[in-house]
Amino acid sequence: MSERVLIVSGSDKGGKFFSELFPDAEVEVVCSAEIALSCLAQSDYSLLIVDTPLKDEFGTSFAIGAAKKTITFLIVKKERFEQTEAIAEPRGVITLAKPINIMVFNSVLKTLRSLRRRIEGLTIKLEDTKLFDRAKLTLVANLKITEPEAHRLLERQAMNMRISKREVALGILKTYDENKLPQSSDSGTVTFGGK
Repeated sequence: MSERVLIVSGSDKGGKFFSELFPDAEVEVVCSAEIALSCLAQSDYSLLIVDTPLKDEFGTSFAIGAAKKTITFLIVKKERFEQTEAIAEPRGVITLAKPINIMVFNSVLKTLRSLRRRIEGLTIKLEDTKLFDRAKLTLVANLKITEPEAHRLLERQAMNMRISKREVALGILKTYDENKLPQSSDSGTVTFGGK
């Protein structure tokens, strides 16, 4: 999937400059916060660049609001940098001063992309852990076993069936949501669902 970048710039020159930094991305350039808000409401963007001043406002308030939804860069003249950064940076907006040092900008982008991948991986792990814990508690409640026993049972199922613990947890939750009882075998392995 191609990276989607929204560039909001009050000048054609700024819009062209920033769009050329993303030759492999799907780039949309608009001139005002109002139009950009409409774009953000209709689509997801992996990156937003606000090149101030905009046609309808300076851009700081817009950037702060947009930072809740996507990675946001706010580009300001160096005379306004310290004042603007003090307001925007604590609210999740990356503030840079004009003229932009391309090497620094690309380095920051590379770091942000790496962090995004790590966060996505950690989010998946956290969701898997929550799912696994829900399945353990479901087993504890339905089979009247201890939590450590439920943990071992889940891990053993995953190994025996050669599937991930996530898949075992989903199977258990599905089984008990459908009010099906587990089927025991002589080996002590409990089979859930149709696997």
